[in-house]
Amino acid sequence: MGTIGIRYEATVRPSPLPVTLGVSLDGSSVRGRVEDVGDFTVLLTPSGDKVPEEILSAIAYPVAQTLGVLLPPLAHQLIDGHTFTLATVPEVTHDLGGEKVTVSLDDLELTQHDGMVRLSASPRLS
Repeated sequence: MGTIGIRYEATVRPSPLPVTLGVSLDGSSVRGRVEDVGDFTVLLTPSGDKVPEEILSAIAYPVAQTLGVLLPPLAHQLIDGHTFTLATVPEVTHDLGGEKVTVSLDDLELTQHDGMVRLSASPRLS
């Protein structure tokens, strides 16, 4: 006999979810930070590929709707302020005529240009 469970399809409204990210430098790493997650709702709809799953999911629907109300504040607590690395600027070493040449970037700076983020730096050869 197969397993019968409760199955729901979750939909977030609005979609796409409005999120504001901040960008900063940490040494040679470009870091992102979730500054704000806009208000959203989660709609849980019973689903399933077997009739018993659909019936059990429909019976538990009031509990699922309570979860749909509780999930957005929990998601805000988990996501707001989360930081992550977007990119790391590496040093690159090449063998040039038997000599090792390393190219790196100094004086990294993040600025805004035409509504976009611009990363500028001074190249250094060693």
